[in-house]
This record gives sequence, C-alpha cells and structure tokens, in this order.
Amino acid sequence: MKVSIIMPSYNSAATIGKSIESVLEQSYKDWELIISDDCSNDDIVSVVKVYQDQGYDIKLLRNDDNLGSGPTRNRAISIASGKYIAFLDSDDLWLPNKLSIQITYMKENDIAFSFTSYRKFDFQGQRGEHIVSSKVTYKQLLKSNPIGCLTVVYDCEKIGKCYMPALRRKQDYALWLNILDKYDIDAFGIPEVLAEYCCSGGVTSNKLDVIKDQWRFYRNHLKFGFVRSTYYFFFYATSGLKKYLK
Repeated sequence: MKVSIIMPSYNSAATIGKSIESVLEQSYKDWELIISDDCSNDDIVSVVKVYQDQGYDIKLLRNDDNLGSGPTRNRAISIASGKYIAFLDSDDLWLPNKLSIQITYMKENDIAFSFTSYRKFDFQGQRGEHIVSSKVTYKQLLKSNPIGCLTVVYDCEKIGKCYMPALRRKQDYALWLNILDKYDIDAFGIPEVLAEYCCSGGVTSNKLDVIKDQWRFYRNHLKFGFVRSTYYFFFYATSGLKKYLK
C-alpha cells in the first residue's frame, strides 16, 4: 500500500526542508518521496541530500530546462511505484496523521480519489481554514475548485497513473476534471484539516489574474462555447472566488 508523494520544487531551498520533515513525521510509513526540481538555481540539492543521507526513500529528479509545475510533477509520477499518488508542494505541510487517515478512509470506502480540508498560512501566521464537503461531482467541480492539490490522493490500481496537462496554471484543476470525467467517478472529501497551504506569493496571489485565468480555462482548455463558459463562470465568480478573497 505504498504512497508515492509527488513534490515539485523551484528555488525552494528555504522551505523544502520543513515540507520534507512533515512527510517524515507521518504516522503512515509506507511511502516514497519523489522530488522533481524545475531547474532551480539555489542550493536545493544540498538540502535534499541531508535527508537522503539519513536513509529515507527520497528521490531527486532535476529538469535541464524550466518546464513548469505540471510537466515537473509528471516526471515524478512517471517513475512512481506506489499504489497511491499524493501531492505536496515544497512550501506546504502535512499534519502527522494525514496519510494514515486518508488511506484508511479510501480503503474502507473503496474510493479512487480523495481530498481533505486544509488551513492556510503565510509568513505572518495562519489565515483561516478551507473546509471541504464530503463529495464533489464533475459538474460541481466545473463551477468551482474546492480541491487543494496538497490534499489529493488517487489510487493508481483503480484508475492508472494520471498526468497533469502542460498548462502553466490550473494544471491540477484540469487533472481533477479529467479524472472525474474520464472515469465517471466523484471526488470524496474528508472535512478534517490534514494539511497546511502556504499562500504567500505565487500565481494565486493576484486575484484579477485568477479571474482571467478561469475564463481562459473554460474557453481555451475545456473548449467550452461562450454560453456554456458564461454559465460556469457565473457560479465560479459568485462562489468559487470566495476562497481567494478571504
């Protein structure tokens, strides 16, 4: 029941140590950590080597060119050997019982795709919690994305290895939609807070860009017509956007 943890990194030498330690502190011990570095120019290799030298199952891949987080995650997924795929970015954290609770929940309920609630933090401290519902359907996911990438686990034995589209933004959201649509399944949420999301800076910090990206996502990636895009964008603007404005 090994879990393959996919961790993309880019110039994250200052934060990745704490992210790795949150994996080491998991009560669930059957895991491998695959760090896929997107052509960083900091000292991330030395940071990761400290943990590798302690005998932990940690692999480090390095891109020759900067490819973006989607292709970078996909490199790690391609060599993953676990039954389950999980995601954790190099500035985010897991609570110690995250994997234990989530894998038990998936096994007991025969679930292929799950996610959890999480809390947000920045350099000034905590910034509130994002509590999820118990189930999200494909149509509901089109209206807003309550699924935090750092909380997702999917079962490779049930749906195979699933890869992120080569998008600079919303590649995780695109993958969730692809999985739910292709395999005709729902995403099941655990309301308990099991992860901590760093919301300092990054691509989600500019609210106007988020709005524009969502419209382009409907029109350019999903290839929705104007009317259908407007329909889903209305729900996104009135509900899904709330989590970015908190």
